[in-house]
Amino acid sequence: MNNASSYDKKREEFDNLFNSIDEKQAEKKNQEALATMDYVYRRLDYTEQRRFGYLQIGIAILAFSSAVGAIVAALFNIASSSQITKILLHFLSPFIIGLFITGLLMVIWYNSQTNPNYPFIDITKTWKWFYHYMDIKKLKTQIRYSAQDRQKYNMEYLDKLKMYADKSINKNIKEELKQNIEQLYLYLVLEKFKNDFTRQLQRILIRGIIITTSGSAFFLIIRILLILAKK
Repeated sequence: MNNASSYDKKREEFDNLFNSIDEKQAEKKNQEALATMDYVYRRLDYTEQRRFGYLQIGIAILAFSSAVGAIVAALFNIASSSQITKILLHFLSPFIIGLFITGLLMVIWYNSQTNPNYPFIDITKTWKWFYHYMDIKKLKTQIRYSAQDRQKYNMEYLDKLKMYADKSINKNIKEELKQNIEQLYLYLVLEKFKNDFTRQLQRILIRGIIITTSGSAFFLIIRILLILAKK
C-alpha cells in the first residue's frame, strides 16, 4: 500500500467519526472546539514570544561580545607589555569568542526554525484556516507589480475569493466541526514544535555559557601556572 492510499484511508476514518453525531451535537462540540482553539492559540502565541526572547538574547550577546572585544583590543594596544593585561587577555579572548559564537548560533538556529517545511502541510485539509489549501499560494508574491501583473493578480484574487465564499456558505455544521477540530489539533502539534524549538535555543544558550566560562577559566589557570613556573 503506497503512502497516498494510506493517507486517504486515514482521512476517511477521520471523516467517518462525524457520521454518528447529529447537527445539535455537532453545534455543541463546535462551540467547545472554538473555545479550546482560542485558549490553545493564546498559549501558542506565548510560546512563540518565549522563542523570540531567545533571539533577542542572541542578538544582545552578539552586540555585547563585539563591544567588549573592541574595548579589550584597544586596552591591549595601550598596555600590551603589562603582565596583568596579558593575563586578562588570556581569559577574556576565549570568553569573548565563545560568547560571540553562542550568540551567532542562537540567531542562525532561530532563523532556521522559522517557517520550516512542516511534514503535515501535505496532508492537512483546513481550507477554512490556511491559505495553502485554497490555492492562494499560486498568487504571485513580489514587491512591485506591473499594470498587467496587477490586473492578473486582482482577477486571481477575486476568483479565489468566490471559491472561498462558496465553500464557506455551503458547508454544513459537520464540515465546520471537522475544520475546527483539525485546526485545533494542528495548533497542538505546532505548540509541540514551538516548545521543542524553544528548548533547542535554551540548550544552545546554557551550553554556550558553560563551555565559554569553563574554557576561559581553563586558559586563565594555564596562563597563571606558566607565569608561576617561570619564577
